[in-house]
Amino acid sequence: MNTLPFLQQVAQYYASNDEMCKSLADIAFVLPNRRSAQQLERYLGKELKGNALMPRLMSMNDLVDHIMRDSNPIIASPTETLFIAYAAYCQSMGEQAGPFDKFAHWGQILVRDFNDVDMNLVNAKALYTNLNDLRDIATDYLKDNPELQESLRNIFGLDFTPTSKENEHLFKNSDPDSVQGKYLTLWSQLAYIYEKYGQLLEEKGFTTQGKLYRNAVDKLKGIEPEELGFSRIVMVGHDMLSESEISIFKSLQKKQIADFWWDNASPALDNDINPAKAVIDELAKTFKSPVAIDKIDGFPSVTVNYVPSVVGMAKCAFEGIDEVSPETAIVLPDEVVLEPLLNSIPDALIDKYTQGTSGTSKKDKKESAINITMGYSLRRSNIATLIHLVTIAHRHATFNNTTKEWMFYREDVRNILSHPIIKMSYTETVLGINNSIEEQREFNIPAARFNGTPLEPLFTTLHTSMNSTDEVKAFINRLEAFCMDLDGRVSETEHVDEDNHNGTLSLQRAFIQLYVGALNQLRIAIDNVGLPVNDDTIFHLIDRATASALVPFDGKSGVGIQVMGLLETRCMDFNDLRILSANEGSLPPKANTQSLIPNRFRAAFNMPTVEKNDAEQMYRLYRLISRASKVTLYCDSSNVNEPSRFIEQLHKVFGANVERVIRTANITTTKELEIIINNDKLKADIKKKYTEGDVNDPVNPVPCLSASSIKEFLKCPLKFYFHHLRGLSDDNQASDFMDASQFGTIVHDTLQEFYYPAPDADGNRKTMFNKEDIERFKKNGLDKLLTRNINRTFNYKTADHLDDPLSGQAFILFETMRTFVVRALDYDKEKIGDGYLEVIECEETHKLKLRLTDDVTINFTFKADRIDRIGSQLRIIDYKTGEDKTSYSKVEDFFNPDTQEPPEAILQLLIYAMAYMQTNGDKLKKMGIEKIAPIIYKLSDMKDSGAFLSEGRGRSTKKTQVEIEVDRFYDDKLIGEFGQQLAFFISKLWTDSITQAPTEKKACTYCNFTDFCRR
Repeated sequence: MNTLPFLQQVAQYYASNDEMCKSLADIAFVLPNRRSAQQLERYLGKELKGNALMPRLMSMNDLVDHIMRDSNPIIASPTETLFIAYAAYCQSMGEQAGPFDKFAHWGQILVRDFNDVDMNLVNAKALYTNLNDLRDIATDYLKDNPELQESLRNIFGLDFTPTSKENEHLFKNSDPDSVQGKYLTLWSQLAYIYEKYGQLLEEKGFTTQGKLYRNAVDKLKGIEPEELGFSRIVMVGHDMLSESEISIFKSLQKKQIADFWWDNASPALDNDINPAKAVIDELAKTFKSPVAIDKIDGFPSVTVNYVPSVVGMAKCAFEGIDEVSPETAIVLPDEVVLEPLLNSIPDALIDKYTQGTSGTSKKDKKESAINITMGYSLRRSNIATLIHLVTIAHRHATFNNTTKEWMFYREDVRNILSHPIIKMSYTETVLGINNSIEEQREFNIPAARFNGTPLEPLFTTLHTSMNSTDEVKAFINRLEAFCMDLDGRVSETEHVDEDNHNGTLSLQRAFIQLYVGALNQLRIAIDNVGLPVNDDTIFHLIDRATASALVPFDGKSGVGIQVMGLLETRCMDFNDLRILSANEGSLPPKANTQSLIPNRFRAAFNMPTVEKNDAEQMYRLYRLISRASKVTLYCDSSNVNEPSRFIEQLHKVFGANVERVIRTANITTTKELEIIINNDKLKADIKKKYTEGDVNDPVNPVPCLSASSIKEFLKCPLKFYFHHLRGLSDDNQASDFMDASQFGTIVHDTLQEFYYPAPDADGNRKTMFNKEDIERFKKNGLDKLLTRNINRTFNYKTADHLDDPLSGQAFILFETMRTFVVRALDYDKEKIGDGYLEVIECEETHKLKLRLTDDVTINFTFKADRIDRIGSQLRIIDYKTGEDKTSYSKVEDFFNPDTQEPPEAILQLLIYAMAYMQTNGDKLKKMGIEKIAPIIYKLSDMKDSGAFLSEGRGRSTKKTQVEIEVDRFYDDKLIGEFGQQLAFFISKLWTDSITQAPTEKKACTYCNFTDFCRR
C-alpha cells in the first residue's frame, strides 16, 4: 500500500485536533456500512492519546432514522407494498384493472420504480405525464431534449416532434389490446397510481425507504442544528448519491455542522474517460473536505488468474496465504462462490492460526480465521431451494376425476425426496415412499401417499378452496410447521464436536429460522392488507419473499481473513486483495433492467440507470485496487463466462500492469478403492442363504439365485453384494421417456399375450399355432394389443383407458415396436412351415434345487420368455431387443471376467435348459422331444437369431446351432463343462472374498454403485 489507509487519514485528522477530541462524543460519523464504521473506530482508538469517549458511528439509513425518530415510521415489507400498490392500481384503473394474480408478477417492478422516484425526489406528475398532452410535453420539455424525443420515438414507434400531427391521435391510432396500447393506458395513469399508493401507505401506518428519505429531506430543512443532537456530522467515504442524499448533504452543509470526506485518491479518477470521475469531482467540489487526502501515484501490479470453474477459483483463493491477517481480503462480487470458498479453507492455515489454543472446536477455529461480511440471499439456502421444488410440484399437480384426488408428477416428487435436507432428516420416510413408487411404477403420485408422514404438509394442496385467503394462510402455516419440524431434526443430527462445544447456531438452522421469519412476514402481510389469491400466486409470493431476504453475515474488521462483498469494501483498504468471479455478469453485476420507466427517462430525472450502476461499480473496484499492495483477480474461464471488461479497462485505459495466468484444470480422478469383503461369518451366511431351505415353502420362502443375479455376480461380485446381500436398489429411476427396459417389456408382453392367451371359461388355453393363426393376428389383433400394452406400461393408464389413441413419443415408437413384433412372428412362420408350433409355457415362474455338480446345488428360480416345440425340438426362447451376442467360441467365454462382451444371453438360456431338464426330463422323453435348443430372438436382426458355437475365424468361421440331446443331456460335453465352471464360480460366493469388477470393466460405466468404489 503506497499511502495511509483512507480511514486512518480521517482518524488522524480528528485525533490530532484538540478541540475535536474534547467533543468527540458529540460527533456523529456517517459511513457507508458497518464494517467501515468498525475500522474507523479501530483507527480512532489507535490515534487518540489518553482516555476519550468514542463518537457515534452510524450508516446513512441510521441518520435518516435519527432525523425521522419522532414519526416512528414502519417500513412496509415487499409483500405489503405489493398488496398496497395493487389497491392503488385498482382504484386508479377502475374496470380496466387486471386481477391481482397477474399484477403480482409485474407489480414488484412498479413498486421498485416508485421507490426510485422517491429516493431521487422526482416529481411523479412530471415523469408520468399523461401522453394525451403530447403537445404540452413537446413544448415544455421535449423541445430542448432531442435524446428523449428519440427514446420516445423508439419506444412507441411514433414521431414525437412538436410539429407532428400523429401525436394528437396517439390513443386513437393504438389498439388498446396491444402491448403498446396497454402500456400507454397504464402510463397515463401511473401518476395517479403513485399518488394513491402513497396515501394508502400512510393510512396503514407504513412507509418505504424512498418515502422515508423524501420525508427526511423535507423535515431536515426545518430542523435547527442543535435539534439534531450532534455538534458535527461527518460524512465519510460515500460515493454515488441519490438526489435525496445530496439534498440531506446540502441541508447539513447549510447548517454548517457537517464535514465531508471523499475517497478520490485513486489514479482512475484522473482519467476523463472514467464515468465516475465527473460524479465524484462534482461531489468533492460541492462538499469540500476539511483537508485533501493523500493522492495515490499509480495502480499496483495486478495478476489475473483464468480458472475453469467456480470451485477452482475458490481453491486458488488461498494460495500463498501463509498467515491469517485482517490485511488480507477475499472479495466476492458473486455470492455463489461463498460456499465453495468456505469448503476450501486449508486446514494447515487454520491449525497454524490457532496453534496453542485449547478447548476450541474445529468449527470455531475456522470461524475465527475467516470473517465474513456480506449479504447472502436466502433463496440460495437449502430450505429455500426445497420449498421452491415444492411450489413447482404444486403448480404441476393435476386432479384425477376418477379417484377424486390430487396427483403429483413423479419427477417433481423425486426432486423433493432427493433434496439433501430431506434425505438427511427424513431418511426412513424417503426410503419407504421411494420403494412404494418403484414397486407400483407410478407416473403420478397421489397426495394421500404422504398422509401420516412428516412430509404431509409439503403435499397438502390448497386447491380445495381456490381464492380463499384463509386457505392460503393455512398453507403458509403448514410450510412453517414443516420448517420448525425440520429445524428440530437438523438440531438432533448435528454432532457435538470433539471438544464438546456446540458453538453458535449452525448455518443450516439459521437459514431455516430465517425462512420461517420470511413466511411469517408474508402471513402478516396477508392479514394486514392481503387479498384473496390463487395457488400459483401464493407460490410466486413465497418465492419472492425469500428472494428479497438477505442473510446478514456481519464479521469484524480487525480479526481473521476478510471475506466481503464488493459493496462492503467501501472505505476499506487491504494489503493483499483477492477478487473472485471477475467476470461479466458479476463484475459489474447484471443490471436490473426491469422498469416501466425507460432508461433515457431515468437519466433525464437523475434516477439510477445502467450507466450509473456501471460507473458506481467501476469507482468502487478501482478505488479498492489502487489502495492495495498486492492484487489478484480470478476469472471463471469456462466457455460460458466472459472476463470482466473492467480488466481490459484497468490495463488499456488506466495503464495498470496486468499479468495474465492461464490455470489449467488440474483435475485428478478420485483414487479407486480396493474393496475386499472377507468376513468369514458372511461367507457361511451366504452359503446357507442360497443352498438350504425349501424353495417351494409358501410360508417361509427362501432366497433363490436367478440367471440375472448369477450374471451380475460374474460381472462384479461387489455389485452382487450391494444389490442382493445388502438390499441396495440398482433400479434406474422411472423416466418420462421410453427407455430400453420399457420398450422390451412392451414387445415381450405383446408376444406373450398372443402365444399364451388367458384360459377360456372352461379353463382351456390355445397352445397350437400355424402360419394362418400368425397372419390373422398380424392383420386383426396386433395393433390393438400393442396399443393396450403401450398405454399400460408406458402411459400408466388404467384398465378403462387402455384403448385410448397414442400420442407423443408413444405414437412415434409404435411403428418401431410393431416392426420388432412382426419380425418375431415372421421368423416363427418360417420355422413352422406347414406344421404347427406348440407353446408349452410363457413367463412361468419355477423354483428348484438346481444341481450343478455332485458338490454344488443351489436354490434357483427362472422364468423363460417362451418354451415351445416344433416337431421333436424343444425351444427355450429369450426375446432380446438389444445387441446381445448370439455366439460363443469356448465355455471359458461365459466366465472370464476380462471378456469385454461375454455371451450373457446364451449363459442364461443354458442355465434355463439345465433347470428345465432337471424338473421335466422324463416328461420330455414321453413327449417325444429329442433335442433342447436355446434360442435368442434377436429382434433387431432376426437373421442372427439362435445360439451358436462359433469355430474358426474370418471367412472360415463356422457357426453351429447349439442343440443338446435329451437322452444324453448330462453326458453332453457343453453341459458338463458349463456345469463344472458355473459351480466353481458360484461356490466363490461362500469360499472367496468379495471384490469389485476388474479395472476398465465396461459395465462400470452404467453401474449405480460406482460412488462406493469410485470408478
